[in-house]
Amino acid sequence: MADARRRAEELRRAARARNKGTQADLARTYREAYDRIRARLDDLTEQIARARSAGEQVDQSWLLRQWRLRTLEGQVLDEMRLWSDGAARRITDEQVQAIAHGRADAAELIGVQMGPAPTPAAAAAFAPQLPRGALEALAGRMSDGTPIADYMARTIGPATWEGVRGALIEGVALGLNPREIARAAARSTGLPLARALVIARTETINAYREAARQTYAANPRTVTAWMWQATLDRRTCAVCWASHGEVHPPDEMLSSHPSCRCTMLPVTRTWAELGFPGVPETQATLEPGEDIFRRQSAEVQREVLGPGKFDAWHEGDFALRDLIVHTTHPVFGAGRRERALRELVTTQ
Repeated sequence: MADARRRAEELRRAARARNKGTQADLARTYREAYDRIRARLDDLTEQIARARSAGEQVDQSWLLRQWRLRTLEGQVLDEMRLWSDGAARRITDEQVQAIAHGRADAAELIGVQMGPAPTPAAAAAFAPQLPRGALEALAGRMSDGTPIADYMARTIGPATWEGVRGALIEGVALGLNPREIARAAARSTGLPLARALVIARTETINAYREAARQTYAANPRTVTAWMWQATLDRRTCAVCWASHGEVHPPDEMLSSHPSCRCTMLPVTRTWAELGFPGVPETQATLEPGEDIFRRQSAEVQREVLGPGKFDAWHEGDFALRDLIVHTTHPVFGAGRRERALRELVTTQ
């Protein structure tokens, strides 16, 4: 029966929809911060224009000699520090909300997997238990936002400054006019924002998943494991296709890649196993992802794998699961990435 699979996908889409508000907030506040940086950048490019009009030689040494770059650097880093602090708070606020949703959604999925209780007494005896203490502790660890705040402060601020600085120096060296230099600086700062949006998506869904996992672990009488459920379409990476259908113990987290869309489906005991024979089974099961992948069109397979890997996989040089590489990030913990084709060749 597919009800649990469908419901898990609906809950996943709802979680991503909630995250869009955070994405919009981060983009808006970043734009406001960059507008302030841009005003200071415009001041500097006007100085460049005036210096050139006066016949001065404008180059990197001119920028450094006049302390203009160092002044701008301090202004950029201050703006990015303030933005990063606010962004980290916004992300951790959403993480706390995601914990509540993950807990409630996991309890609902346990009920959907088990199906209607045969008696009121059974419903009361095996109702999903919520791990309030553990999740409150999880929310407490997340609320200070320290790992995220530190990471953003160390990467996004300096990355923004490097983009602005590089555009300035290159523009001056090439003799670009001030407006061209300002436009190049604006383009170069898009990467830090994109990185922040990935952090927001990934860390919020990780909080949601951890709340779900702890809910499953708090119900050992009914939940024996969880299954990895991927959204099986052409946008899904080969790692998630390969992981679909994996069964994991409740004490193991779903550790994937940034912006992963996968979810955790509980594996529950049947009512017969719980002492109530004759109750219709409602549990959903998941077919291994590679088996489903083999039934996709060659066009979809090639789009997911890329031409080189598609040819090698089609020839039987490797299984889809061979693409999975387990990783560990010093800030964000365990994850998975896709093995490169050259790595597959060397490991065969």
